[in-house]
Amino acid sequence: MGPRSRRESREVEIFAKNGSQLSHLVRVVSKAGGNDVPPRYIAVMVKALAVAGYRDPELVESLLQQLNMQEALMTTASIAILLDGLYTLGHRNNGILASISKQLKLTFAQQKGWDPGGQQKEGEGGPVLCKNAICWDNSDREVPRVSDWANTDNISETRSTALSTAVGKRCIVTHGREDSNFQGQIDQTRTQHLALIHRAYSYFGFYDRQLFDMLFRRMEVLYQQCKPLEIVMIANSMAKSKIHDGRLIELFSEKVYRGRRSYSVDMVTVFLHGICQPDNNNPALFDQMLSAIMRRRFAGEITAKNCLTLLQIIAKVKLTESSCTDFFVERIVQFHNELANLDLANAVAYITKIRPQSTELHKLVDSYFSLYNEKDAIRNAQHLAILFYALSRTDNGTFEKYGGDILDKLQLVPGDCFEPIHVANVLRVMATRELRNERMISEMSRYTEVNMAKFNAQLLGSCVDSLRSLSWISDALWRGLCKHVPKIKKKSSKIDSIRFLHFLATGAHPDWLESASAKFDILTAYDALVECIASTATQEPASGETKVGNNYTNSNSLQRILQECVTKIEEFKAFLNVEDTESMHLTAQLVMKLSNFVEGTPEQAVTHN
Repeated sequence: MGPRSRRESREVEIFAKNGSQLSHLVRVVSKAGGNDVPPRYIAVMVKALAVAGYRDPELVESLLQQLNMQEALMTTASIAILLDGLYTLGHRNNGILASISKQLKLTFAQQKGWDPGGQQKEGEGGPVLCKNAICWDNSDREVPRVSDWANTDNISETRSTALSTAVGKRCIVTHGREDSNFQGQIDQTRTQHLALIHRAYSYFGFYDRQLFDMLFRRMEVLYQQCKPLEIVMIANSMAKSKIHDGRLIELFSEKVYRGRRSYSVDMVTVFLHGICQPDNNNPALFDQMLSAIMRRRFAGEITAKNCLTLLQIIAKVKLTESSCTDFFVERIVQFHNELANLDLANAVAYITKIRPQSTELHKLVDSYFSLYNEKDAIRNAQHLAILFYALSRTDNGTFEKYGGDILDKLQLVPGDCFEPIHVANVLRVMATRELRNERMISEMSRYTEVNMAKFNAQLLGSCVDSLRSLSWISDALWRGLCKHVPKIKKKSSKIDSIRFLHFLATGAHPDWLESASAKFDILTAYDALVECIASTATQEPASGETKVGNNYTNSNSLQRILQECVTKIEEFKAFLNVEDTESMHLTAQLVMKLSNFVEGTPEQAVTHN
């Protein structure tokens, strides 16, 4: 290599500074004003703060304010450096992300090899800010949906972060001679730029669909140049954003399979986790990859952690008949001592999903209890709820052996340590297994009453349906749901709305309906729910939802449930003042709408499994 350029030397000096030195330099730059500071220099400064581990949101913002995105045109290399720094710092600035997205789309559209047919249609797409996008203070979090197990994306994410950090560290060194002042020429994009940009936008939940499509098409053009770490990073970012590209997945999968010697078991595990979707997967592709792992075609040992993630993938892809399934089940049982409590609980969850009759589950459960720490209440709430729900799938005596002990331990966990998903799953098990433990039911009911706003519609629907099955309907829960339903009607699926209506209509005690406020609340709730049920535009829940029994998927049961609701709403008229013509008319309208829907139930029955 030749001597460093003046700019390269300056950047090396910046990266050699510690946090306090960088802080002073940033303040000097801020005083200079954006017109005097090259965009590349600002990008390097942000990245240097990240490398130094110096997290000061106000300081970063003062740097970003120097970027006049109306005037400054940054090369893709500089953009990658800036976004990688912001990603490492966990610092989101929507204005910068939007401006960079606009500039990137212009740049990619000019590059050779871009397929105009891949661009979004007029009026489609645009940036979508995800509710669970992570900013530096982690203040905005989305409540999870009902799941067969806890969300374990972090299993692979930790390893993928370590693997992909190497790409970010190379970024500054390898971009040096390419990045000249942008003056309208087409910027030559490297694959590591694409990987870093894609990762940042995925992490921040800033989903400009046109930008993502352009990134994918550019990756498709350059996929042969993508290095193993970059492919792993891109796949992991797909998992983060939940935006996958089928064609790119096929190309990357073929490249990974053909270049097996360049990938470790860790890397291919993260890759498979990244490309695995809730549905629309290619079972043959995954079976081929898993078979290669089983036959030791990738470097490194197959650890228990690898097996845990791979079992999660097998469960999602539904490879229950694959010869690989038994191998990974046996291996995780063999090396279960390598797993911590959460991993053990999730291992039981995955195995009961794909091998519910496994006779080896007791080894994992016993190992979990040997590590159990009563003082770790918050984690215990999560782990025990996962185990309780997972073991309820078995019918070989495993639940009977451990269910009572788990329930006893759950009762010792303070109520404020639970999350809505834990409560929903515990109640579901108690309903399906007909476990009428009054203390636990009361605790879960009370949690639902007090924390109703924390639940999404599906979780809340699951809870109230379970409580109805357990014949546990309190005045506070009933009144709380009456008031809450109108607030979430737009987010409630047809199935959830039927659950709510059934709970409110059949669970109302006559004494509760005597007060005028209760009558108003229940009428308002009925109106909102019937509107949602009768609307053909209502979005149905995801196919992964699990239910108590078949009541909400069987058309005959659904018709019976709705007819019960019609009968109860008609009976509600007796509590109304006949002179209250508005309420009487509304009740009659509700009965008519619901009756019309009931008559069409066999044809309109919910189709998801």
